[in-house]
Amino acid sequence: MNSPVSVPRRRPVAVIVGAVLLVIGTGLLAVGIVLAVSNTGDAVDSYQRVGPSGGTVTVSDPGDFRIYAEFPGADEAVGTLPLPRIRTNEGSEVEVRTPGHSETYSLNGRDGVLVGYAEFPAAGTYDVVLGGEPGSGPRVTYAFGDRSPFKSLLKGGLIVAVGVLLDIAGTTVLILGIVRMSRLRRNTMTVSPPVWGPLGTTPPPPLWAGPAAASTPPPLPADEQRSDGPLS
Repeated sequence: MNSPVSVPRRRPVAVIVGAVLLVIGTGLLAVGIVLAVSNTGDAVDSYQRVGPSGGTVTVSDPGDFRIYAEFPGADEAVGTLPLPRIRTNEGSEVEVRTPGHSETYSLNGRDGVLVGYAEFPAAGTYDVVLGGEPGSGPRVTYAFGDRSPFKSLLKGGLIVAVGVLLDIAGTTVLILGIVRMSRLRRNTMTVSPPVWGPLGTTPPPPLWAGPAAASTPPPLPADEQRSDGPLS
């Protein structure tokens, strides 16, 4: 009995690998975005703030601090804002420098714009006096921080970058795997030998069997057969 002949199918390894890379990449992408936003918001929340009436800033680690002015719409503000004046307990002033670039944020309900830098020479408490004339501008709250909120984006940004690369690699491998599977499916279709009929039947003769073979003439009757003996 004739039975179909099938070619063994290969496992779609490339498709599986591509799908796994896509899942991992998408997961890292989501984690990186959440981590970046969370870290940036935490950095802004950690700043020390001085209200419009002035106040103090406590420094644990001396060094360069950023000064942000916070008020509604500060991230879209145009113009120069007055710089605060900072004094030590002895009454000496701390130099406040203007920034050479623009930096703003709008996070956790706070809008801020970078207005200056101050280098605190030693740990301790410093008095902050706000500049400008009363009523000459918006009621500004000054925020002091030893790091930019955007540096907190670095860790989350690296995770996002890895996730994007894995997504690209996964998509590429998945597409190549699907294309290869499609080609293999066409090339390894099930092949069955021809079936002529029930078991034991003879297949029909071919339509053309080539030139006919030379045939042997039938034997002559006994009375017509020649005798090779001597004539009498």
